Amino acid sequence: VYQPLEDELIGSFFEAAFGWAPDSEGTRRRAALPLRHGGLAIPDPCELARTERLGACRASCLLTSAILAQDWKYEVDKKQLQEERAERQMDVDEGLKVLAKDLEKDLEGREARSLHETRQGGGSAWLAAIPIEDSGLALDRQTFRDAVAIRMGLQPPDPLPSRCPSCGKDADLAHYLKCCKEIGRAHV
Repeated sequence: VYQPLEDELIGSFFEAAFGWAPDSEGTRRRAALPLRHGGLAIPDPCELARTERLGACRASCLLTSAILAQDWKYEVDKKQLQEERAERQMDVDEGLKVLAKDLEKDLEGREARSLHETRQGGGSAWLAAIPIEDSGLALDRQTFRDAVAIRMGLQPPDPLPSRCPSCGKDADLAHYLKCCKEIGRAHV
């Protein structure tokens, strides 16, 4: 049921928002991870539907049993329900940690390094910040797309100048990430 939505995400959304589309299963699975686990928090709707269905069945199993048994004396134990929800959330989070570790092993080069680095903590807050221009929290289109590509370990979608506009040296992505001279327009 949700496959057309996933196809649209891959075929249109990623390209429009980030300038690239996931070219591998690993990249798409990483993009589905929450920000705190090194992803972009863009879930695969098919996978999300499967996991949420399992969670809903687990959460409602006692009530379902009571209904099928025609137990008129059944009462909802709210404390137990809260504990089960918290346990489920911990299980989900643990599963995401394991998935991120597995992805780290499956990915190669810059993609694997960037996943490892973003999972170390503190590198995701900018993606969750509300872009308020008055507070200096807004990124222009190119800077945002470049930053997301670097976070994912991919090449920036728009070609970088071959010479650094700041220091005048020949430049590649590594140079732009290290160049200490201020430039008029950030490229990463």
